[in-house]
Amino acid sequence: MKSKTTSYSVEQINAQYGKLPPQAIEVEEAVIGALIIESEAYPKVASILSNLSFYKDEHQKIFIRIKELHDAGRPIDMMQVVQSLKNNEELDLIGGPAYIAELVRNVSSAGHIEHWAKIIQQKFIQRELIRVSVEIQSSAYDDSLDVTEIIESASNKIADLFVTPETNIQTVKELLVSMHERIKLNYFSDNGITGFATGIPKLDKHTGGFQKTDFTIIAAETGQGKTSFAITITNNTTSLGNPVGFISIEMPAVQLIIKITSQETRISSGDIFKTKLSDKDIGIIESMDKKTETKLLYIDDKSKTLDSIVNSIRYIHRKFGVELFFIDYIQLIVIDGLSQEDRLAKVSRTLANLAKELVINITALSQLKRSVGGSINHQPSIDRLRGSGQIEEAAVNIILIWRPEEYGVEYFDDDGYISTEGKALIDFAKGRNIGTDKFIIQFIKDVGLFIENKPNDEYSPNEFIEKDESPF
Repeated sequence: MKSKTTSYSVEQINAQYGKLPPQAIEVEEAVIGALIIESEAYPKVASILSNLSFYKDEHQKIFIRIKELHDAGRPIDMMQVVQSLKNNEELDLIGGPAYIAELVRNVSSAGHIEHWAKIIQQKFIQRELIRVSVEIQSSAYDDSLDVTEIIESASNKIADLFVTPETNIQTVKELLVSMHERIKLNYFSDNGITGFATGIPKLDKHTGGFQKTDFTIIAAETGQGKTSFAITITNNTTSLGNPVGFISIEMPAVQLIIKITSQETRISSGDIFKTKLSDKDIGIIESMDKKTETKLLYIDDKSKTLDSIVNSIRYIHRKFGVELFFIDYIQLIVIDGLSQEDRLAKVSRTLANLAKELVINITALSQLKRSVGGSINHQPSIDRLRGSGQIEEAAVNIILIWRPEEYGVEYFDDDGYISTEGKALIDFAKGRNIGTDKFIIQFIKDVGLFIENKPNDEYSPNEFIEKDESPF
């Protein structure tokens, strides 16, 4: 059941607490006056304030007209502001020309306008916190509402308060600083890895590690090892001391730990899960526990809806400083009332935007359709992403996994040079900033582990592409 949203006015909040909400009327007057006397002052506060930042309705109306004048490229002065208010039948509502004149008369310069603007915005956020808390209280008293939905709604409302106009705007100067920081990071990085090392050298070489702000898709047909691939990367990067968040929609958390233990010990996950182990194997597992328990891995196997997953990611990021997340898998995320295509479009956009907002990497697993246009073709391709082209559009990177051995295909190429036994093709099919690539690595099926090939077994499909002999 979805929680109902109740909006509370300033007057209702006043009645609730018996006192006025946080405000700074004199500071508001100073900002409005400064904006009118100095036409170049508006850009200084545009990234901090919106009309809703002001407590007084009169000041909201005046600020809207000042913004309109600026956006239209017209001068901002007392005469222009008065005329704009008059044209919109608002002049009498704000107190007439006399009130504008008073605001201008009471301020001498705009020298401190940015400081004043931040005070106004802080008071606005305080008022919003009060408003949200009243709405949460109201919902908590309503027995018809589901408590999980109340918590999700409350968490989203509070998180939204951190997104202010000031946080959305960046200048070219600031971005140039960020660019040069990235250049220095690349220059001094070890082995060219500037993101989160995956522990798969060929993948790290191509990507520089999984990068913050990226939304990545790992896609394959059922049974091709996409979950094992994600667990391999999770195991590798946590072994390096990097924290990871794992949203496991399909698999219980304990099974995830079993698979990690299997990779570490080389004992089959099936044996750990369902058979009587030998004393030797139990001893190996117990000795490995000390290493495994130190991993900074935070698993959520309870969140199923998009809202609950977003809230979980926000919480894990804020609480534990996690900047790399895996979601297994995207088609299982629940949103009521939408078709599959619309649902996956919303999920993809939301996760991509969340990665950019929190400056984290979110990597989601995705199913591939078994056929395109009525024909069966097990070789992966982007157009087989199940459910929505919006997944491809939202993703910065798309990694496809193919183990042709599972379909009775013995060789990767027609000439029989490269056996498919115990191997997987990793197809970096989309890289918005880094391009595409393909390579083959080993897959140890019993323990679900992806590792690089031995030195004498190196192979890159790109070698065949250059010779026009590519089997792909």
